[in-house]
Amino acid sequence: KIKAEKEKLAAEKKIKREKPLPPIKAEEIPFAIPESWVWCRLSDVADNFEYGTSEKADLNSQNVAVLRMNNIQEGKIDFGNLKYVKPTIDDLPQLYLKTGDLLFNRTNSYELVGKAGVFKGESDQMTFASYLIRVQFQNITLSDFANYYINSTPCRQTQIEPDIIQQNGQANFNGTKLKNILIPLPPLAEQTKIVAKLETLMQYCDELEANIRRGSAHAETLLQVALKEALAG
Repeated sequence: KIKAEKEKLAAEKKIKREKPLPPIKAEEIPFAIPESWVWCRLSDVADNFEYGTSEKADLNSQNVAVLRMNNIQEGKIDFGNLKYVKPTIDDLPQLYLKTGDLLFNRTNSYELVGKAGVFKGESDQMTFASYLIRVQFQNITLSDFANYYINSTPCRQTQIEPDIIQQNGQANFNGTKLKNILIPLPPLAEQTKIVAKLETLMQYCDELEANIRRGSAHAETLLQVALKEALAG
């Protein structure tokens, strides 16, 4: 269904027709998946891959916000510490972000290159920098599923780390390599269930972390009070 829809969009010139990717060999498959799933390359299920703008950004918040590599944190988009570009640059409106776009960090330190997050903001309001790659899908559920997979340990260890190139103190993973990574694809209904379960678990983890931070802060306060009383006594 995805292939048929991509062919239709390509025929209508809404997306570029990609060159055929090499078939997946048995020795490339990193782990077993259920019979109802299928291994494919990321480019098989994504409609579009684009590098961001290389225009110099500044702190003028009256202009268009640019998401940079520091705005991808723990599998999510962090909208803090933004910079901006003029709305008249040549890259716009082409590089305006759409809700559901996946952003992949192609250049960073070895530990951070390959991190991804899904843009859940309003369409056509923000753009992204050249160190990021935008990946677009037909369905936001697939975008969320792909994001969880790309940020997972199995994907990082088998699909990303083996092809990271380090030079001039930076690690790099380009768009061609990203198109070729293997992704296990469940039926859409199963993707929906997996994403919902993961989001529930992630929310639970966030609550646990918040409780730990509050407990740590409370313990620090008690320690300071005890020290003050001890010194005063």
